[in-house]
Amino acid sequence: MNTTTANNQNTPAGMSISDVWYTLIASKWLIIIITALATLCGVAYALIAQPVYQTDTILQLAEKSEGIGSLSGSSTLSLGQSSSIAEEIEIIQSRTTLNKVVNALDLDISATPKYFPVIGKAVARKADLAQGLAPPLFDKEQYAWGGERIAVKTLKVPSTYIGSSAFFTLIAGKDSTYSLLDSQKNTLLEGRVGKLEETTLANGEKLEINVSGLYARPGTHFIIQKLAQMAVIDSLKSSITIHELGNTKGSGVKRSGLLQISMTGSNPEMIADVVNMIAETYIQQGAEQKSKIAKKTLELLESQLGKSTGKRIGNRKVNNSANSTKETQVTLNRIISIESKLSELLQQKEELSQKFTEEHYRMISSNKQIERLQEERNMLKRKIRNAPNKVQDQLFDKMEELKVIIASSMNDTRILDYAITPYKPIKPKKTFSVLLAFALGLIFSFGIALVRKSFTPGIQDPNIIEEATQLPVLANILHSKRQRALLDAAQRGAGKRAVIAALNHDDPSIEGLRHLRAALTSQLANCKNNRIMIAGPIPGIGKSFVSLNFSAVLARSGRRVLLIDGDMHKGKLSKIFNFKNAQGLAEVLHQEADIRLIIRKTGIENLNIITAGKPLKNATELLMQDKLDSALYDVAQFYDHVIIDSPPVLAVSDATMIGRSTGMTLIVLKSGIHSLREIDTTIKRLKQAGVYPDGIVLNDIKATNPGYDQYYGYSYADNS
Repeated sequence: MNTTTANNQNTPAGMSISDVWYTLIASKWLIIIITALATLCGVAYALIAQPVYQTDTILQLAEKSEGIGSLSGSSTLSLGQSSSIAEEIEIIQSRTTLNKVVNALDLDISATPKYFPVIGKAVARKADLAQGLAPPLFDKEQYAWGGERIAVKTLKVPSTYIGSSAFFTLIAGKDSTYSLLDSQKNTLLEGRVGKLEETTLANGEKLEINVSGLYARPGTHFIIQKLAQMAVIDSLKSSITIHELGNTKGSGVKRSGLLQISMTGSNPEMIADVVNMIAETYIQQGAEQKSKIAKKTLELLESQLGKSTGKRIGNRKVNNSANSTKETQVTLNRIISIESKLSELLQQKEELSQKFTEEHYRMISSNKQIERLQEERNMLKRKIRNAPNKVQDQLFDKMEELKVIIASSMNDTRILDYAITPYKPIKPKKTFSVLLAFALGLIFSFGIALVRKSFTPGIQDPNIIEEATQLPVLANILHSKRQRALLDAAQRGAGKRAVIAALNHDDPSIEGLRHLRAALTSQLANCKNNRIMIAGPIPGIGKSFVSLNFSAVLARSGRRVLLIDGDMHKGKLSKIFNFKNAQGLAEVLHQEADIRLIIRKTGIENLNIITAGKPLKNATELLMQDKLDSALYDVAQFYDHVIIDSPPVLAVSDATMIGRSTGMTLIVLKSGIHSLREIDTTIKRLKQAGVYPDGIVLNDIKATNPGYDQYYGYSYADNS
């Protein structure tokens, strides 16, 4: 017998590819359920998610020449410096530009139908509007179900009602009427569509509203909000994208001068209107800026040339007039450049003043730049006054050009392509969303299966058990799918029909017991007697299953076998064979019955049984009196093998008493249940009582455990 102690508590840290594969196979239902749920979530998202649309407009920026052109020629006057593409993009995205767009389109007024939670918007989008408004579902007439529209032209509210947290509820009435309620459901006013309505609130402040359009069933609710101007501008800025077409940074290709303004949003009509309004506002601002600079330049020339009229410059020679003309042209170009820059700085200062005080470093820096440019401009103005008469005549011609520019208010930038209402959303991409959800569900379920495996203390690999305990694993018994049905039959008095080994010779679990029979053939000859104790650490590991079916396997090979239920606390074998209230081992130890007279037939040839008898509380004390050894001696001589199904080793000490009377001890372990510490404790407890285990039987191995599916497929695939 093997006397080596179990002292190795460590398992290999890693998992092989085959281990991973079998772990996933073992968790197939978990993986299927999680993946299915994730896929359903993906489908739900694809159906419910708000569609996002995109549209764009293209601007063509005119190339600007430096300065005002040649004073001696007839070229058209071009005002301001040539702007870079980056500067133009910043102008388009500036708060000044976007604020005008917000005001022009009333974007700070939000008026939307109230939809049923979660699915309401999706249902409304899919509604058939051929017959008008979609009928309400679930008798919820207060919600919009498809086709409802509202337009609010005017909404003036006190400052406390501005923001995303404040809202009003508008309820559609009959004959183009409506009611307006506050967040507390108090009616503020009764109004009519197309008419400016006003009311005085509880705090004495006024509220004005003009609903210009309303199409809905009476009773339908709408949510009305006055949004903060800056919040709308920031939201608008984040939803637009501007870039130059036909140019790659660092490519060396000449700039195209084409700007694309794109916008995304859930309302296709609105985003088209917004993009076009941004482009038109930018062009209008450019024209106004150009006209403004031209007007200032004209005023400058008129003021300076007016003072110089009639003066003669006698101290310059005629051949220097060309140089004087060029010098004056450069000076005037610089003045115009300064005027343009001053205009930009003053605009920036106005924006900064909304956020910072005069003492802030950015305000101080802006003021210094403005003062420096103003001083330079005044100096250059004085220089213009000394221009020669010929130059002054040419400047008078340029003044006429400036007047034309001021009158025309035209901008060289134009809209090449207007934004149109998009008809197809750019997202969600439904197929991609479903496939992504499926993939994520698969990955997540794989992760859960592997993590659960890594945190499971139970040992499945027989090699690890052998290495840790230094005991041989004599048999690997596969899980039996038929066992549950047979146990149910046993409760109905099936007797023999509850033993798999007697009925299903090709069951995968029985093949493992045949291996055990073969492995013990040589060892049994060297044992002190023919008695075998089947022990286990804890209840519920299939110890009685192994004892019963191993006995049947031995009996079918022609050997005479006596099976004894040694668990006098919770014996199960009497229930399987329907021996209720039958005398058993307990009565023998109490000397109330002769062991030879309580042996019963099982209905299986060569297999008899002694049940546990009535439950005992003092079974351990009776076993300590050596009565068992004497009783076993009386019957063992009539059998080839005596199999004793003992109580759990860690639950009671009965097994240590029974083991002293047997020639062989086998420990049954359930695959994936026991830790190495529990196995080691079981072996130590037996050895402390002088019982040395001879081997281990690994029970209830799933076919998905590493290495076992091929055995099952080889032996039993044709018999399924």
